Amino acid sequence: VEEGINVQMDSSWPRIMEKLDVWVNHCLSPGGWRSADTAIWFPIMGAQELLAKFPRFGQGSCLKRMSTLIEQVNGPTTLGLKITGSNGKGSTCAMAAQILEAHGLQTGLYTSPHLFRMHERIQINGVSIPNEDLERWLGSVEGHCDQIAPGSFGRFEVLTAVAQGWFTEQGVNAIVWEAGIGGHLDATRVLACQAAVLVNVSLEHTAIL
Repeated sequence: VEEGINVQMDSSWPRIMEKLDVWVNHCLSPGGWRSADTAIWFPIMGAQELLAKFPRFGQGSCLKRMSTLIEQVNGPTTLGLKITGSNGKGSTCAMAAQILEAHGLQTGLYTSPHLFRMHERIQINGVSIPNEDLERWLGSVEGHCDQIAPGSFGRFEVLTAVAQGWFTEQGVNAIVWEAGIGGHLDATRVLACQAAVLVNVSLEHTAIL
């Protein structure tokens, strides 16, 4: 740690250091940086290819179509915590999820963006969604999207629905949701939440919102 930087060591650090160690080993492996980059971000091409079928951003307001999609992929979960704002959402989500886990609740965590691969965006008690489950739910959600509003759903909306479906399927007791861009019209707004946290807010994403 550089002089003057205070790092609080908590239970999440072993997982972070383990992932960094994996990343360094990939970078030093035959094939070099480009090989490591591909291996870490999308180690399994099936999920990447399924998600790449959708545009980066959806068309217009997504709330109506997202409500329909969420209903079709298993409906709401009983306990939810929504965290939105500009900076600090991810760390607040991680801390909130650990608190819920410490109380014995099986806790889903949905965040973005990912550090190494998109599987990390969807976790239960710190464990990312298995690749086979991610591919299966991506295929299922794709079918629903084609029925509801073909070509209208964006990637974040799709992953949000994948997370809801998988969390419900796994029987989690609580979910911590991190909002995407623009909380008012964000895909996570349609999800069932009993509490909300607002971190600091800045003027941002003005080219999109």
